[in-house]
Amino acid sequence: MAADRPLFDPIMELSRTSAMLKGRMNPVLELDDLSKTFSGKKGRVEALCDVNLAISPHQVFGFLGPNGAGKSTTIRLMLDLIRPTSGRVLMHGVDVRSSREAVQSIGALVEDAAFYRFLTAHDNLSLLARTAGHDVNQVPGLLSQVGLGGNEHRAVKEFSTGMKQRLGMAAALLGDPEVLILDEPTNGLDPAGMHEMRQFLRMLVDERGKTVILSSHILSEVELICDRVAIIHMGRIVRETSVDELRRGRAHLRVEVEPVHTAASVLQPHWVVEVEAVKESLGWLRISTDEGQAPFILRELLEHDIDVYQMHAQHQSLEEYFLEATTAEKLDD
Repeated sequence: MAADRPLFDPIMELSRTSAMLKGRMNPVLELDDLSKTFSGKKGRVEALCDVNLAISPHQVFGFLGPNGAGKSTTIRLMLDLIRPTSGRVLMHGVDVRSSREAVQSIGALVEDAAFYRFLTAHDNLSLLARTAGHDVNQVPGLLSQVGLGGNEHRAVKEFSTGMKQRLGMAAALLGDPEVLILDEPTNGLDPAGMHEMRQFLRMLVDERGKTVILSSHILSEVELICDRVAIIHMGRIVRETSVDELRRGRAHLRVEVEPVHTAASVLQPHWVVEVEAVKESLGWLRISTDEGQAPFILRELLEHDIDVYQMHAQHQSLEEYFLEATTAEKLDD
């Protein structure tokens, strides 16, 4: 369902301006006509087809799609874990397949983080650091940053799923990568842990200048943290938008008024109005416009002696946008 929110939020307006500026920067990561076809017993399967995507720096970018849409394949191609059938993944314009430095500038938490169960969190992370040639002295600080301070000397076999996710996040941050690719980073976290993770990711972007590419099936979380989202379906990018544009899109106002039918008659010459939930003379109007028209609507109603009890701005949610995008693609097939 679309959620109510205040008619004006200065913090949100500042975030909108910041997101617009971010969108004008040169991309940090690009997918250039990226395609991937797998061969198996049942023949060839086209997992990706001519995917193009440009991700600007210093933002949280949501990468969404149904199961089997091609998300995992795309992430593995970004990390140079598998080879594309055609096309390229570019880091600052450099093909990741030809540059070890480009790959090393990307940190990742892909699916369930795997660690040695009988080693402690500290020892696991230290081993990863030494293997990759990173400074082992950064390990205690990373464990503290992700909320594992005080648990660094516990064996991973004693960890909950959420604690393993935190350790996976610390592993992704080894070497201070410029870009983080995170697949379901809030998996196993309770609501408080999810809130902490959101704050941590925003800090990485807003204070440390990182770029985060986030894949998650929890769309409400994505909507809260992301600056921009892309939806992949059946191997193709079907939608891409900023969260700000999404909030502004398909806006409407809901107004509780009395008498409701008189109010509808007053407004209908100027706006598209739908009458909802009438109880005697009191009821709700749904007006197809954004909050910028709220003062004019309120003035018009009061000038006609209509009582106004509540007014809310509502916008299409990310969940509605996602379902519309993936459903429309199915109908086009």
